[in-house]
Amino acid sequence: MAGAVSANSTIPSVQIGRERDKKIIELISEHGPFTRDQVQQLVFPAHKWPQKCSQRLNKLAKAGKIKRLRFEDVGQFVYYAGKWTHKSEHQLMVNDVYVSLITQKKSWFKLQALQREYRCQWDSGELWADALVVLINTAKDTLKPVFAEVDRATNPFNKVEIYTQYYLSRAWCGSWWAKKDTEGAYTFPRVLVVTDRPERVRRAIEKDNAEGLRFTVATVEQIKKDIYAYL
Repeated sequence: MAGAVSANSTIPSVQIGRERDKKIIELISEHGPFTRDQVQQLVFPAHKWPQKCSQRLNKLAKAGKIKRLRFEDVGQFVYYAGKWTHKSEHQLMVNDVYVSLITQKKSWFKLQALQREYRCQWDSGELWADALVVLINTAKDTLKPVFAEVDRATNPFNKVEIYTQYYLSRAWCGSWWAKKDTEGAYTFPRVLVVTDRPERVRRAIEKDNAEGLRFTVATVEQIKKDIYAYL
């Protein structure tokens, strides 16, 4: 009934539903496609009935506020805005990183930034990272930047060389997230590679990582358990 009040809140249930709908629309518009499970974790984390998330998503899709399609790779519907393109599957995997960072956040870390398709430039080239993650360690009052790459086994993993070029350029030292340590030295960010073919990616890194950059390889299942263990 319109205007009904739940037993555990003084906020009308209709208002709660509208606020959740607004949050879902903003989430998808800003960050790209999400699965139902991902939306559940971000918008309905403590809800008693998991099917409530599906109901709201389906209602928004039927109303034309968002779109949906059945994505067999994840075995469930995916909800998105705009057009579905070849980049959408990539964005969906980046959102596994985003959701894991938010839902597993440690008390001493604050997520300062997550910038998708982060562009790095230097005199002789450029690098497009799938994402730049910047955490603040509140206990130490320090920034922790991490590059995130997602690899879906559709192409050879060939970003080690380009990261090496960026490292050697020293152009990154002038970035807002690059800070000197207590000894006055800069440390190049770790590169987290999330992939469904970890052994092949590790072999590519071992082959091409002549400068010894810090690459960490993990599967989606592993970051869903504890992404901070890989940062």
